[in-house]
Amino acid sequence: MAGSLEATVLYVSEFARPLKPGNLPGPSTGYQDLEGADAAAEAVAEQLERIGYTVTIERELSAAEIGERVTKAVKSGDADDLRIVHVVSHASVSKEIDKLHVVGHDSSIDASAIVEQWVTAVEFGPPTPRTLFVLDTCFAGDATVFPWMKRTVGRAPRALVVAASPWDDRAYDFRLSRALTDLLSNSEELDALGASPNVVSLPTRSSSSLT
Repeated sequence: MAGSLEATVLYVSEFARPLKPGNLPGPSTGYQDLEGADAAAEAVAEQLERIGYTVTIERELSAAEIGERVTKAVKSGDADDLRIVHVVSHASVSKEIDKLHVVGHDSSIDASAIVEQWVTAVEFGPPTPRTLFVLDTCFAGDATVFPWMKRTVGRAPRALVVAASPWDDRAYDFRLSRALTDLLSNSEELDALGASPNVVSLPTRSSSSLT
C-alpha cells in the first residue's frame, strides 16, 4: 500500500552574525545573507505541492531548531511513507569532528543539525519513511558518502542525499533548487525519467537519476 507523501522545505536567508570583512565564513566569523533563498525554496515547495506532496515550509530557524524539525520529519511516519527534506542555507564542516552541519539563522551550528545523523536515523533506526535529502548548501557533497556505507552494499537505501556541491566547494545561485523546480514543473521530463507526475520515488543505489 502506498504511504503518505510529505516534504519539509527549509531555508535560511538571513544570518544573525554578519560576515566580517576579509574573513572566510564560519560560525566564529559570520555568514553573508543569502538573498533569494526564500524564493528558491518556496518555488520548490510549490512544485512539490503540485505533484501531491503535503509540504511544510520552515523559515529562518536556528541550528538547533533545524535539527529538531528535520529529525521530527524523518522519524514521523511509517516505512511505506516517503519524505523529502529540502534545505537551503549555509553549511559548515566541523574541524573537530569533520562532519557537515547546516547553519542556522543564529549563525551557529548544533549537533542535531549534522546531516549524517539525519541519514543514519533513516538507515539504521526503527522503520521510518524513505527520505530524500536535497542539500542546496556549500560542501554538501561531504554528506553523500560515509564509512558505514560499505555495510549497506547490496540493499536499496532508505535515505538518499542529493548535493548541490562537492565536499570541498561552494554552491552558487541556488542552482540545485532551480533545477529541481524546473524538473518538477515539466511533466514531460518526469515521464522521461519514468516517474509519475504525482509521485517522486527513491532510486536504488545503481540508479543515476531521480525517479
